[in-house]
Amino acid sequence: MSKRIGFWQSDFYQIRQARFWDFWQARLLQTRFYQASFWLVVYIALFSGCATDIKSLEKFAHTYYYQDAKQASEFALKKSDDKDLLWLTQAGVSAFSASDDSTLDLLERSENLFSKYEGEGLLARGGAQVGATMVNDNAMAYKGNIYEGVFLNYYKALAQMEAGEANATRVELNRANDRQRRAKDYYAKQINEAMNEENERYAKSSARGVVDRDSSQRQASRQLESKYSNLRQFRAFDGFINPAVSYVSGLYFALIGDSKGIDYLKESYGITKLETIANDLDYLTSPHFKANAKSSRDFITSLRHSGDEKSSDNNDKNTEEDNTQNQMLQNQILADELEKLESSEFYTWIVLEEGRQPYKSEFKISLPIVTTDGIYHFGVALPQLEEGISFASHYTLESAPNSLRKDSSEFYELADTDKIIATEFEKRLNAIIARAFVSSSLKVATQLGLSTGLGQVNSGLGLLGSIFGSAYSALSTNADLRITSVLPKRILLAKVKNIPPNPTQNQLNAKASQKQESKEQAKKVAKTDFDYTIYADKSKISSIDFALESCYEISNESTQKSQESKKVKRRKKGSKTLSLCPYTHNIIYLRHTKAKTYHKILFSR
Repeated sequence: MSKRIGFWQSDFYQIRQARFWDFWQARLLQTRFYQASFWLVVYIALFSGCATDIKSLEKFAHTYYYQDAKQASEFALKKSDDKDLLWLTQAGVSAFSASDDSTLDLLERSENLFSKYEGEGLLARGGAQVGATMVNDNAMAYKGNIYEGVFLNYYKALAQMEAGEANATRVELNRANDRQRRAKDYYAKQINEAMNEENERYAKSSARGVVDRDSSQRQASRQLESKYSNLRQFRAFDGFINPAVSYVSGLYFALIGDSKGIDYLKESYGITKLETIANDLDYLTSPHFKANAKSSRDFITSLRHSGDEKSSDNNDKNTEEDNTQNQMLQNQILADELEKLESSEFYTWIVLEEGRQPYKSEFKISLPIVTTDGIYHFGVALPQLEEGISFASHYTLESAPNSLRKDSSEFYELADTDKIIATEFEKRLNAIIARAFVSSSLKVATQLGLSTGLGQVNSGLGLLGSIFGSAYSALSTNADLRITSVLPKRILLAKVKNIPPNPTQNQLNAKASQKQESKEQAKKVAKTDFDYTIYADKSKISSIDFALESCYEISNESTQKSQESKKVKRRKKGSKTLSLCPYTHNIIYLRHTKAKTYHKILFSR
């Protein structure tokens, strides 16, 4: 009768105990199975975030263009979580359109984050690329593009201009122009570094002995050339200059008497060749402009003094005869100033943004590789730039039928963001393609490691591993389609000559200026047809009235109370009309969406 032994004394236990560590070293640590298993866990952990959140981007775009900019800003702010550049930018620009109080704070935070990424390198560097290489570019933080950084400074400048903050406006315009001027050298260095990093990553990886990356890229070159042929239709700029930024900067600096404005205007003209800009250069460098500017300042100063005198009359115990004499004196001063202005010319510039910027779509190149060891997937997913959308074919500005001056003007294209965005997209494309092919090569190597490791345990498991790895590789191969959707398709420009009241009405307003009913009288004059109407195709989207009452408001802007009231007035909802002083140069901003047109007075001087 055989002797019974316990389990712990059995040969099975002794063998398992003796070879436990050797087994795991052989099966896990010394084979690609361990490596493949490790990366498989990493892939699964990251898989949920390996595709662009297209639904959220489209929901924002629909809200902004077809509903309300304020709602769009609130939606984007929730998505941003205070640290996502894409959504912070969306929130800030849409808040600017809606004239929301949070505008400057959101734009400031967006620019600070962009500047941080810009300093680190917009094309991912070092360890930041690991996730992109093993999954796809969506695994990286959205770092933005130079053109987006320029627009952030541009909108900050416009917001500061509207608030009357001259120093802050100058700073932001200078930053915007400096940023786009440095873009060419910046990308030359960044792209070179990114290409070197990808080549080094491929050379050090196990993929080098498995996949011939260069050969694969050459095989796909015909498909790539066909897919990216649409970039040629954008006629991308040779440089990175946004002519709208240059123009608005030049116009603002020239109107406040800064000589650098002429250089910016020349830069914009060199790109666009617009006759309107050539005319601006002639006018803004002429003695006539300086004389008009002085006449306007004198008139506004007289209005301010008349207001001060009226306040003094109310507070001091003057006799009725003294008050009458003061009124007559101020009336005469105003009448003299108005008479000087009759021969002067003043203009209003309208900067109109319309449509939706380009967006990205995806195309894939899939090459299944069948061997005796299994089936492997080699594929790349790349972004493709799609043309932006305009909301109208023609934008025009026309005077009222019974206006004192018959005039009309078309809006001319100052900038096409398709071209601006395509320029930068094309510059970054080689780095994007290189990273995509390195990523696919590493995935093939990982599939092979997984299949080989499982095959050492069981041949059936090896085949299953190759199928599973190929399926995951195909599912995780996604292009990064993240891009802002709040910028316009086109930035347009129109300029009109201001329509002043006729001499009889000037005298009437001058005589009434010191009376209790002065503003009421000015309002009556403003009700007549001294206006322009702006059309998108045949639909009215905004109008401009020139009224003496607006000159009174400008004359009082030095006081905090009038600044606050002006701010509230500009943000009043429901009105499509902007009221302007006929004796100042004005800059107007319009943003036309499918839902509504947002407008604001940026400058009056």
